[in-house]
Amino acid sequence: MKVTIKELTTQPVLVRALKTSLIVGTILNLINQGDVLFALNFEGLNFGKIVLTYCVPFIVSGFSIARTNSLSQR
Repeated sequence: MKVTIKELTTQPVLVRALKTSLIVGTILNLINQGDVLFALNFEGLNFGKIVLTYCVPFIVSGFSIARTNSLSQR
């Protein structure tokens, strides 16, 4: 049940988590701030939300991938 930092930071885990976060984060940003983006009102953008919207799927998918990999190796 433990996932180590070593398992989380392997290249395959990081690449898959990055791909997932780019897709999911983009969709979520369009949902959450699409009106501001489409209006090209960049002053109204909340950049903290943009960063978090990409970080959360990255962390969740990275942990899930590493956990699945560690369980399959048992």
